[in-house]
Amino acid sequence: LLQHTDYDNFIVNMFALHNATVLREALPRDLWKPIQLNEDREAKHHEIVQVLAVSQAEKRAKT
Repeated sequence: LLQHTDYDNFIVNMFALHNATVLREALPRDLWKPIQLNEDREAKHHEIVQVLAVSQAEKRAKT
């Protein structure tokens, strides 16, 4: 039914409430550093703000 194989990749929940500090101290930084989603974070925020301002104005107009 199940076939087990050796696998050298693991997923560790770094956001667990317990032992997070110990994990960060034990693992090298390159294994747990945050990955940027956008090249220019501030520009992305401004883009989102513009979209939300329009949708918020539409919601206010309806009420």
